[in-house]
Amino acid sequence: HPEEGLACGGANAVYLHHGFGTRRGSVMPITRKKIIESIHAGARAANEKYTKWSDGWWLDDSGIEYLLVCEIAEQIHKHQSKRESLLLELPFEKIQQWSGARRPPGRPVTVLRGANRMDITLFNSEEKTKFIIEVKRDWNNISCIRDLERIRNLVRVCAAGSLRHGFLAVFLVKKVVRGHDMKWKIGKIKGCVKKHIEDRRVSIRFDQGGMNEKEFKDGTWQSSSLVIEIYARR
Repeated sequence: HPEEGLACGGANAVYLHHGFGTRRGSVMPITRKKIIESIHAGARAANEKYTKWSDGWWLDDSGIEYLLVCEIAEQIHKHQSKRESLLLELPFEKIQQWSGARRPPGRPVTVLRGANRMDITLFNSEEKTKFIIEVKRDWNNISCIRDLERIRNLVRVCAAGSLRHGFLAVFLVKKVVRGHDMKWKIGKIKGCVKKHIEDRRVSIRFDQGGMNEKEFKDGTWQSSSLVIEIYARR
C-alpha cells in the first residue's frame, strides 16, 4: 500500500488517505448506497462546474473524464470512515493482490494481464480493496460493455477476497427526438447490459440519478447519471 500522502502525475496512482487531520471522518464504513449517492452527486457537481467554466457547455461536449472522476472521488471521500481510503488509476493486478484473493491457478486470467487500470478503487479500514468504479462521460455500446466485462471479470477473480462489488458510473446526455428521451435511452442501455454481462456468477443493479433538461437552439436536451452495479452472487 502507498505511504500516506498524495502522488500525482502521468500514470501514477493518486492516493487519498484519511489522516491529515482535516476532518475526523465517520466511524461507520461507507455503504454501497452512499457510494451510489456520491456518484450521482459527483456527476452533477462536475457538469455544473464545467458548465460554469465553459459558459454553457456540458461534460459530453468535450473529451474529458478526469473532472468527472475527481468530483466523484471527492464526494465518496467525504463519506468514507476515518481509516478508509481510495486510489485513482490503480492497476488491476494490485486490486486483486490487495483484495486478499488468490490468483487463479494456471495461466494468468485475461483481466489481470496488460496495463488495465481502474478509475477509482475504495479500500476498507484494513487496507483491503472493497469497491471499484469505472467512470464514463457518455454511453457507448462498445467501450462501456468492454468496461463492464472487465469489472465483472475482476469481481469474479476477487470475490473470494474482500472485493465483491464494482460500478460503472456514466454521465448521460440525450436529445429529445420524436419521443426518444432519456427514459428511452436508459431502457436501451439496460437491455444491452443484461444481454451481454449478467451471468450465473454475478448480478446487476441499475440506479439513475436526477434529471436535468435544457432548451438549446437545436432542441431539448436532457442529462442524467446512471450507475450500473455488478456484484458477486453468494
